[in-house]
Formats: sequence, structure tokens, C-alpha cells
Amino acid sequence: MLSPGEYPVYADDVPGLPPRPASGRVRVTASVLLTGSLHRVDRLDEPANTLWIERDGRVVPVAASDVGGDLVRYTATPV
Repeated sequence: MLSPGEYPVYADDVPGLPPRPASGRVRVTASVLLTGSLHRVDRLDEPANTLWIERDGRVVPVAASDVGGDLVRYTATPV
């Protein structure tokens, strides 16, 4: 799972050629589908295997092992 935040963009990379320098930055946000509703992911705590999501106006922990990869939605916007 990818933690929300800013990441370098490598849109100019060409398969089979050496990697090129980053061409910019992108802000990644994530939402997770639980009980039929999308909840924004606030952060990911990898050592604790915990997702912190917004639910009912609060940020609450959810075990990352309870969330399948097919339930996560990512959005990337240029910075």
C-alpha cells in the first residue's frame, strides 16, 4: 500500500532504457472502501500495520491486513 504524500514523477522513463531524472512531483491521496463507503486515508503506519482513516469526522485506526488492495483507490494530482 502506498502512503499518502508527495512523490517524484518519472513520466519520461522509457522501458528498456536507463531511468531518467524525475520530471516533477505528484501529490497522492488514498481512500479505502469499507462497509460500502469511501474513507480518506490520513496516514499509513507500516511498522504497526495500521491505516488511519477518516470516519464520522474522526481519524481512527484500521488494521491494514483487513483491507485488501482492491479496496484502495488512489488519486494523483500534479504539485
